[in-house]
Amino acid sequence: MTTYYAVPLLSVGLLLSGSAGAGNSMDILWAATGAAAITQNPADTATQPDEPYINRVGPVTLNTDVFLPRSAETGQRNLARSSFHSNQLNLFFFQGQSFSVMVDSESRPNADTLLIGGRLYNKDFSTFSLTITPESYLITLQDPGAATIYRVVGDTQTGTGRVTEIDQRKLPPMFDRPALVPPQD
Repeated sequence: MTTYYAVPLLSVGLLLSGSAGAGNSMDILWAATGAAAITQNPADTATQPDEPYINRVGPVTLNTDVFLPRSAETGQRNLARSSFHSNQLNLFFFQGQSFSVMVDSESRPNADTLLIGGRLYNKDFSTFSLTITPESYLITLQDPGAATIYRVVGDTQTGTGRVTEIDQRKLPPMFDRPALVPPQD
């Protein structure tokens, strides 16, 4: 069972080092600072005995205005019209740790959903995905060189979320299910 702690977020500067457009670099996600930066190390607590593969968890803030800016007239969030393809997105999951992601693909399956795919800068076998809707967002970053997965789930209205660092070397083995055989006539 996962235990979550309600920790107030301190003011985090939401600055962009560029604006949406080809070849720009944007800081989009920050680790919380001060009292809000308290991270949980499951190995040090008894809160997650069934999940020894989780290294740590912590609060983060996503600058959701980059992807879903708020309308001045209605206050509603709408998908940004600009493309994020070929942009560099900078993520700071935990204090002192940053990742630069190059956006390789972008999709808008409906009027309220944005899907972004990419990879770590100069790491061809890494994967990055961001799915964002007006209600929530999900970020996954896999760095096979470090055997680590970062997973962030958050609220789009506030930008607040929670990052989980997963050590792939500690994941339990996964087995394929038996093949499904079509019924005989």
